[in-house]
Amino acid sequence: MDKEIFEFPLKVLQTVTINTSESDAFPSGPGLNLPRFGGVFFSAHDSLRNPVQRWWERLSESDAWQQVRPALPAQLLEELPQVVACSEFIAAALLRDPAALAWLALHDDPMSLIAARGEYERLALAAKSEADAKSCLRVWRRREMLRIAWRDLIGRASCAETLRALADFADACIRTAARLAEQLLEPVFGTPRSAAGEAVPLIVLGMGKLGGHELNFSSDIDLVLRSEEHTSELQSLRH
Repeated sequence: MDKEIFEFPLKVLQTVTINTSESDAFPSGPGLNLPRFGGVFFSAHDSLRNPVQRWWERLSESDAWQQVRPALPAQLLEELPQVVACSEFIAAALLRDPAALAWLALHDDPMSLIAARGEYERLALAAKSEADAKSCLRVWRRREMLRIAWRDLIGRASCAETLRALADFADACIRTAARLAEQLLEPVFGTPRSAAGEAVPLIVLGMGKLGGHELNFSSDIDLVLRSEEHTSELQSLRH
């Protein structure tokens, strides 16, 4: 039986061979003895293949994955073995949140992220508790970081685009977290006001790579918190 074979060069200098046939679990020909990954076949050096095979077995046991899998685009399924082999973060994120792949399918285009970010901000600010709000922010972070890393590994985003995307996402998270902190603290401490009685907003300055829109995946975020007036001049927060 004819098989359609694709080859992708991995950034770890290995080669992934993917076969999109849905028939045999162990196809003949160029894809001989390749384990099947939901309609695609994968081969690489054992140091990559064996861990990905074990990962796939764990994912296949997930009820959430079984629900998400049928609706996923073929392109994402073809790319899945490569990104999992290249990124432990993506592998762990998908085990924890298989629905993140469906979210990625909807928001792979950066232009669609505006609405998605607005929705996560709305959910965080509307959460019933601080714990729920933080959980919402963590889900948002995991899915956005997965999206950015996926686009980088597959080659749909340049290095400059990836660095900018990381910085833009960090900026959006900081804005939402600052609004959330204000929302949680105001009922307890009141609103900071100047000597003239006017509300004094919090100013958050992004420094270093964040300020330069050059964050990478391992970057810390350096922030400076300021107000428009010296703190000693602020009235009691309960005023």
